[in-house]
Amino acid sequence: MAAVKRTKGANLFIRYLILGSWALFCIGPVLWFLSIGFRPRTEIINPQPIYLPTFSLDAWHMIWSDWPMAKYLRNSVAAIFGSVAIDLALAIPAAYSLARYKYRGRDDIGFYILSTRMMAPAIVAIPIFFLFRNMGLLDTIWALMLVYAAINLSIVTWIIRSYMMDIPKELEDAARTDGASDLRILWEIIIPAVLPGIITAAVIAMIFAINEFLFTLLIASTPDAYTMSVALANFTGGSDGLIYNAIALVAFLAFVPVFLVVIAIQKHLFRERIKIMARIQLSGIQKQWGDVWGVRDVNIDIADEELVVLLGPSGCGKTTTMRMIAGLEDPTEGEIIIDGEVMNEVDARDRDVAMVFQGYALYPNMSIYEKIRFPLRMRNVPKGDQDRLVRRAADMV
Repeated sequence: MAAVKRTKGANLFIRYLILGSWALFCIGPVLWFLSIGFRPRTEIINPQPIYLPTFSLDAWHMIWSDWPMAKYLRNSVAAIFGSVAIDLALAIPAAYSLARYKYRGRDDIGFYILSTRMMAPAIVAIPIFFLFRNMGLLDTIWALMLVYAAINLSIVTWIIRSYMMDIPKELEDAARTDGASDLRILWEIIIPAVLPGIITAAVIAMIFAINEFLFTLLIASTPDAYTMSVALANFTGGSDGLIYNAIALVAFLAFVPVFLVVIAIQKHLFRERIKIMARIQLSGIQKQWGDVWGVRDVNIDIADEELVVLLGPSGCGKTTTMRMIAGLEDPTEGEIIIDGEVMNEVDARDRDVAMVFQGYALYPNMSIYEKIRFPLRMRNVPKGDQDRLVRRAADMV
């Protein structure tokens, strides 16, 4: 048992070492780029290596005092979030239509939506310029919102569509038999189920929008509508030449909002598979306490959605086997495999396994609602989702 714990601790250390090294590799260029912004320009352009750089706030003071950087940042945030809101408002119903309804020309319409992303932006640059000029929208944030939304609408639609196609149609059929309309099904069933896909599409649209330069430069003719991408161009020419430290700081400021948004919603950035059961394989499982055997050489292969009942006299190892599957006991030997993944070193809270204990008074201080809600709170599930999931589980009983 002690050897198993030592092996588990060593593997955990190696895992964190690899993840830490990879994180340092990823964040290193960002930190190096930021360090350029806080160095004097003379050191940056010096051809000789400087091992102990000098700290300077000259570039920081310059971008805030000589340039309306706060306005550029505000314009970027407004244009990006506005365009993402427009994309989601149009893409969600469009994706639902392409994923669920059957009508003539559906595939052609879907391909046409995707093909707009293949078009070179320069082809439509001049028509868009005259369109917004005639509409009186040149040099406004509203024009930037519409352009960014039009550019990213196709990719947002297809990302959300791919998530919707993975949702079992039985969920909609159940809601429809309960009297829900298509709009109600979309709002209360489909959107919560594909929320990770919606968030992923929104983040990708944000990244594409913040990097857009051609249309921003074309539409924003004065600093009143400049965004961070156009502001970068202000430091790449003129009598001062390339102002490297200012470019580094402005680029970092443009990077921070998207980075903070991704950090805030990172737990939603995964593709949730709506699945109640999984395949469970026990290979040579053994459990021993000293000279006492609890379980010896158990081999079971339970298929997905298969119901298995363990029968035997008291003390034969049924509960011990269940506790090892749930992660509450470590096997002395053998492997526990769930959906093809070895779970021996995965903590119980990360196995996504439910277990009903024999004791009747489970959490006697809690109501039935609170007992079902307890593991959701432990996983930091948002409060609004907790109530929905508890009621869903109660309805299944």
